[in-house]
Amino acid sequence: MDHGPSQARLRAEGVILTVVLAIGFDMVARRYRLGIDWQVERCLPDTRVVLIDLRSEIPERDGLIAFRGQGLAPIFPDGTQMVKILVGPAPISCRCHRHGRPSTASR
Repeated sequence: MDHGPSQARLRAEGVILTVVLAIGFDMVARRYRLGIDWQVERCLPDTRVVLIDLRSEIPERDGLIAFRGQGLAPIFPDGTQMVKILVGPAPISCRCHRHGRPSTASR
């Protein structure tokens, strides 16, 4: 029974596909996070799931902004991912603690 070239080719294609998918997943995972609000009473009543873009530059008015909360204990531990609506005017400049850029989200 000859399994030579065809089985070797299938293995090679499988390895290549696995590597390409792993690289693609890594690229997406470095830029985006999926935020899920499991609370019964949510801060954003219409929104349970948000896609957080870690590379977004400037937040927009009435848009969502994501940040890591600090000093909200005992309700939330430091570093909890928070998403809020930016109601006031968007800042012209923004001081951020995450790589010098804000993280914004979109629904």
